[in-house]
Amino acid sequence: MTAPAARLSPEAFARARAFLLERGRPLEAARFRHAFEGGEPEAVLAALRPYRNADGGFGQALAPDVRAPNSSVLATVTALQVLHDLNVPATEPLLADAVAWLRTQLRVEPSGSVWPLLPPEAEAHPHAPGGNPLEPEELGRVFGSFQVNPRAKIVAWLHRWPALLP
Repeated sequence: MTAPAARLSPEAFARARAFLLERGRPLEAARFRHAFEGGEPEAVLAALRPYRNADGGFGQALAPDVRAPNSSVLATVTALQVLHDLNVPATEPLLADAVAWLRTQLRVEPSGSVWPLLPPEAEAHPHAPGGNPLEPEELGRVFGSFQVNPRAKIVAWLHRWPALLP
């Protein structure tokens, strides 16, 4: 037997809304407004654009626990989730450029194809504490060469837009 899903009281929802809109990033505020108040998808896209890098990938601390400005698979997957939630078409430039960038990051290894979550440059920037910092090779060992994470998520998001893939 599972417990029913908890719901916020109207007062708790109002407090959460106020907190998010006052202290949250513009992207989260736009996503909230889109999800709960009929906000325009273009407002979400406009709030997402500052996280896009010239190479088509996303960085600029889009994934809040990694403050690196460089494009990373982690940040780009976060952007894909936003784009998926908005149900953007394959013709959306933010999406097409992100997918093209992701294709350049896929690494073929003896154990299979992988997307490294973070570039080595990310270590030079503030990030969430996680014990001893891991070198990229150690990250790969600990996380199974990233064969599942983020591969499964990327494949799931890309399934939505098959026209962007060969």
